[in-house]
Amino acid sequence: KMNSIKTQKRRSSCDACGASKLRCDRSQPACGRCVALKQNCVYGISRYKGRPKKNLWDISQGSPLKTSTSPSSEEN
Repeated sequence: KMNSIKTQKRRSSCDACGASKLRCDRSQPACGRCVALKQNCVYGISRYKGRPKKNLWDISQGSPLKTSTSPSSEEN
């Protein structure tokens, strides 16, 4: 039986480095950048849940789904 509690993946960089878009050395309990700046170093929960599923076929219609949302060149 599977647990009803989902495990949540921690971010690979701390929140401060992620917000600054800088590489985090991922040291624990605080990364080098946070230590140097004397700030709280927090490794939050990842926002990303992996690659989104691609449904290429509409099961009810038996035809491929359109994946492009850009206007077609035929409309010009």
